[in-house]
Amino acid sequence: KGGVEVGVKLPKVEKSANCHVCEKKFSFFKGAYKCKRCNNDVCRTCSKGNFISAVLGLTKVRICKKCLPKLKEE
Repeated sequence: KGGVEVGVKLPKVEKSANCHVCEKKFSFFKGAYKCKRCNNDVCRTCSKGNFISAVLGLTKVRICKKCLPKLKEE
């Protein structure tokens, strides 16, 4: 009723079934987190590395175990 229809489709976000680092299967209670560097889905254990990003305004961002050493070298 009276609404305007816009022809914009949102992109589909693909979720992984397993952690990119340790291959643990995600479930309803064990969700996935996105690494802000590689954009892969990782579990909580494998994404505990927080990195303070000056690019994002000096905020803590979630980084996976694979990316954290690479960022510390940069």
